[in-house]
Amino acid sequence: MRSQLQVRFEGVQTRLRSPAGRRQLADTLFVRLSQAVRARLLASAPEERLDEITNVDNLVTRQAVRVVASLGVPDLIAAGVKDVDELVARVGADRDAFVRLSRHLVKSGIFTAPTSSTLGLTAVGQLLRSDDPSGRHLYFQITGKASRFEAALGGMMHSVLTGEPAYASVHGEELWQQMGKEPLLAASFDADMNFHAREVGPGLAEQYDWAGISRVADVGGGSGELLRSVLGHHPAMTGTVIEYTDVGGRAGKAMDDAGFAHRSEVVEADFLESVPHVADAYLLSWILHDWNDEQAVTILRNCRDAAGQQGRVLVIEQPYDLEPESDQDLRMLVYVGGRERTRKEYENLASASGLRVASWTTLVSGFSVMDCRPAD
Repeated sequence: MRSQLQVRFEGVQTRLRSPAGRRQLADTLFVRLSQAVRARLLASAPEERLDEITNVDNLVTRQAVRVVASLGVPDLIAAGVKDVDELVARVGADRDAFVRLSRHLVKSGIFTAPTSSTLGLTAVGQLLRSDDPSGRHLYFQITGKASRFEAALGGMMHSVLTGEPAYASVHGEELWQQMGKEPLLAASFDADMNFHAREVGPGLAEQYDWAGISRVADVGGGSGELLRSVLGHHPAMTGTVIEYTDVGGRAGKAMDDAGFAHRSEVVEADFLESVPHVADAYLLSWILHDWNDEQAVTILRNCRDAAGQQGRVLVIEQPYDLEPESDQDLRMLVYVGGRERTRKEYENLASASGLRVASWTTLVSGFSVMDCRPAD
């Protein structure tokens, strides 16, 4: 008597003799294989998905880059100091620890190792030089904005329990207070805001209808990067950067260095207290999301008062309903007690400050311009 296995084997042989049989067999095998793979994936999917969502594999590399950037290693290598022992001596490091750090950064594509005792810079590593225009050297400073913000996220429990920013509970002071005392922190913040301005500026200058505006003020405009984009595209226009006292000096130098001294000025003011009457239109670019609703209304009201009956207040943000940024929303809560908002929520803030929304303009960067005019 033939066994069940023999019967199955003969059945397979029969099907293999005809094209239709071979297709049927292939389909059957594919279905069974797919079922097996799917079962395997489903068994591990939750764990793998959790690992993917909470991935911190880049944390070690990110911190290693911060260390070498803060020690000035890329600058030393670029200046010709490539011997490991000499680099160790110049930065005052432990040799064994420095070699192990360097080995990881060679593997990560930051350094090269021409020989066993020398280091070089890849094209990526070149970005960490202090003279590189990208500003990444400042971004990766240990005492810079990004590093401190990342540490503040460790205090998220404080924010969730109290509704208050965690930054001060982690670092001892609020970000704005520290920036007034620490030039490197302020410079790294400026570099990050300049990156945002370069992202938004061209679209703002070209897509928004600037007809009727001859003077524009960038409120909280940092070093003036955004204002320079607008003025560069509209040569008949003049502009003003309105900033805190400690930022004003940096803004004035940046505007002068960029060749805008004859078309711009810097006015020092605290926009939570008052905004000077110096323009036809007042820009608030990525400002309101740093503040709670009460403070945001105060800022808008001060800008409305400065704009007068014929002026405009232009709010540049990334509305939450257009581009849901739950990650950024939590960051704003933890860092400074701010929040991301929907278009309707921004419109409510405008209304509460005595403004009406005339239009919305969506920029190519994904940000939007809320054009506000005095309601009275």
